Amino acid sequence: MVSISSVSSLRLDCSDARDNVRPFVATIQRLELSDRVRFLAPSADVMQFYSAADAYAGPSLEDAYGLPVLEAMASGLPVIASINAGVSEVIMDGLNGLLLRDPTDTVELARLIRRLVDNPSLREQLSENAVSTARQYTSDHNAAAMWELLNKASARKRVRR
Repeated sequence: MVSISSVSSLRLDCSDARDNVRPFVATIQRLELSDRVRFLAPSADVMQFYSAADAYAGPSLEDAYGLPVLEAMASGLPVIASINAGVSEVIMDGLNGLLLRDPTDTVELARLIRRLVDNPSLREQLSENAVSTARQYTSDHNAAAMWELLNKASARKRVRR
């Protein structure tokens, strides 16, 4: 929250706020950020969130893949992704996104957000490269890769018998 308070133009929209937000509300009020932080209800239309955003931060503690990060990239948003998300494997730090090394480190997250806010040319570069990267990871591509992986595993299993 401190990173938000240090950038007067920054607003934080938290989507898919199904968790109990009460513990966060007290901190938000204490920091006088109530007018700049919103908890949005889940929606089947996730594109409304991406189209309203200037950047996407996904500081996941753990995530098998991190589809929202890839969706944000496909939407042309510069992204900050946790190295604990599987999608971090397709992010080249500083080229098509920014990697958060420690998702529990709020100072590191604030530094990465500040980097995006302060550097329009970096935001533009990350956005352009993010779209190119996301095009390589369509559902058809992922299904074909999974099919190939399953075929290889099946072939190895037959050889062992």
